[in-house]
Amino acid sequence: ARATAARALFDTRPLPRPAPRGNYASPWVDGEEPPPRDWYELLMAESTAAAIDPRIVDWSASVEVRHATHRLVTSEGGDVEQRYRIMLPGLAVSAHADGDTQTRTLNGYRGICQQGGPEVLARFGFAGAGRRVAPWIADFRKLGLDGFRELGFPAPKQEDWRFTNIAPIAGARFPFAASPGPGVSSASLAPFLFDSPDWTRLVFADGHFVSSLSSISEWDGADIQSLADIMPSGHPVAERHIGQCVPTGTNGFTALNAACLNDGVYINVGEGETVKKPVLLVYLAVRDEPFAAHPRNLIIVGDHAQLTVVELFVSLTGGAHFTNALTEISAGRRSVVDYYRIQQESPLAYHVSSVGVRQEELSSFSSASINLGGALTRNNLSVELAGEACTTVMNGLSIVDGDRHVDNQTALDHASPRCESEAVSYTHLRAHETPEHLVCRLPLENKNKK
Repeated sequence: ARATAARALFDTRPLPRPAPRGNYASPWVDGEEPPPRDWYELLMAESTAAAIDPRIVDWSASVEVRHATHRLVTSEGGDVEQRYRIMLPGLAVSAHADGDTQTRTLNGYRGICQQGGPEVLARFGFAGAGRRVAPWIADFRKLGLDGFRELGFPAPKQEDWRFTNIAPIAGARFPFAASPGPGVSSASLAPFLFDSPDWTRLVFADGHFVSSLSSISEWDGADIQSLADIMPSGHPVAERHIGQCVPTGTNGFTALNAACLNDGVYINVGEGETVKKPVLLVYLAVRDEPFAAHPRNLIIVGDHAQLTVVELFVSLTGGAHFTNALTEISAGRRSVVDYYRIQQESPLAYHVSSVGVRQEELSSFSSASINLGGALTRNNLSVELAGEACTTVMNGLSIVDGDRHVDNQTALDHASPRCESEAVSYTHLRAHETPEHLVCRLPLENKNKK
């Protein structure tokens, strides 16, 4: 509908400058009118994109042609008549998400009509969960959507992606899960709690926060909550930090995560505070049918503060699904952050992760990434040593077999002097495995590296 409006709404050839009196007609009025078949083919070509989003339940397209005569009479004796013809293309789309059905209309005059519904992002104005969000979230989603339209999925010809062919992801349909699938319970969660029920934990099922399975401890100096809880209103701290450690335009997957921003975790540890026990983030894949989840974690650790975070991605079924996870960690001066990441998803799952860390002066960051599942796994870890005398330790373990593919890329930017870093990666290839399916790379940007 946008394209139709842009190319055929008005005949833009200039008309003669009106005199005080006279009759004028748009050149199109005297020309031949396009046959109905041409209109039909144009509509079909421009509106079939509505079918690509599985949340859309129906759509209709139309073209309205109006013949108009404009007569202008002024107090100064002016009398002008102008005849013109207008083509008004229209598109109406209805979508169902999270138990709510909404309709949007689009045409050449009014653009998107809000009709009392929430501000939305995805194609034709539909957000993932149908919740109202603050303008800064809507703007961030739009930034991601614009970025994804420009970047698209990474291609093997790109240097950073030459070892990983993501065609199985780009060519498949992974619709957004409107709600958690059935079967998630305390019993199904129990095996993944590390026998530590007293840890603070946030549990997500098919990309949605499950409060009944979560346990958030009260800390005076730490703010820990679901990211979706802060999205409906203004939040200056989150707004200032989101997208800083992992820029939206890094690649197509980071842009897609921003465009589909729906839920995740927000952690803010105040200056000098210590969260004594680890914070466990559990992302469960519950449903059997294919779906996509795009969780985003925003972790801010203040000066002289300490935090340990464990991210766990597991599948309760053997179905195929796509996880596009992103975590941003901002480590303040003299802070200590320990970050563990365990991926144990279905053998048919596709997993892409982007982790960005920014360390300030004298901070310490240690990480361990463990890959045990998934058909295709791509992990991106980027650490910027922004302050002097930082310490960074990066450990990894991957266990693969069959045709499973694991690609770990780690980038370390020694942007300041007197920093120390260490990276160790272990790989276990099970029987019948060939090394071609495992890639582990550590490109170091040796700026003032000690």
